[in-house]
Amino acid sequence: MYYVYLIQSSANPSKTYIGYTTNLKQRLETHKIPVAATTYC
Repeated sequence: MYYVYLIQSSANPSKTYIGYTTNLKQRLETHKIPVAATTYC
């Protein structure tokens, strides 16, 4: 089963992320890990 999710940034509420996964719990955990700004396009 696939899950579609929308995450809103707590630091910048105007920013959101939409994604999909088959393992929602694992995917949400990966979003909690800080990412360096240089990895964004």
